[in-house]
Amino acid sequence: GDGDVGGLDEGTLEEQLSGHGSEQSSSGPPSAMAPISEPSAKYRANLRANGGNPTFVGSCVALEMTYTTAGGGEVTDLAPYLGAAAHVAVVHESMSSEMEGLMTHTHAMPSDDTDSMGGMAHSASPTMDPCAMDVQNMPVPPARFGSRVIAYARFPRPGAYAVVSGVRRADGETLFTRFVLRVLEVPVQLYTNPEPPQAGEPAEL
Repeated sequence: GDGDVGGLDEGTLEEQLSGHGSEQSSSGPPSAMAPISEPSAKYRANLRANGGNPTFVGSCVALEMTYTTAGGGEVTDLAPYLGAAAHVAVVHESMSSEMEGLMTHTHAMPSDDTDSMGGMAHSASPTMDPCAMDVQNMPVPPARFGSRVIAYARFPRPGAYAVVSGVRRADGETLFTRFVLRVLEVPVQLYTNPEPPQAGEPAEL
């Protein structure tokens, strides 16, 4: 419907990941860009986490959100919202604030702008930690930018996290979306050889 949320019904945007990838859309399989099911919806929203790969505990994860019209056209007139390209809140399913990082608020940047910051969107530098950047030090977004914004978050515990974002169009229309992102434990695999060889012989693992 009309109003401050720009026709988005956040209930239609909540989908749980299967654990095989980290891309969310408003409906359909995790890798699809599907229309919001409400007939009055005017937009589509998609969350792509960790480049579409599974998200694991402890890693700094890129959260890239793309906005299009219901007809599939790019939303090219996003504008700063309260001083940022987007505001993103990440909340663990436990709703607990006892562990640091289970409830986090961060800012997003226009996705294209990350290329001017050392390729942050593509993790070009292994020593760069975008999650450590203070929101006050992020570049001021341009007056108008394209359909993609990107934020970074670190997840301290496995489980389901709500990812809530807010962006604004140049005409003042504000779009809120809510997704569910499943974070997995880091897999540990131990390899050993059943029969140790003599010294000087190769070990087969």
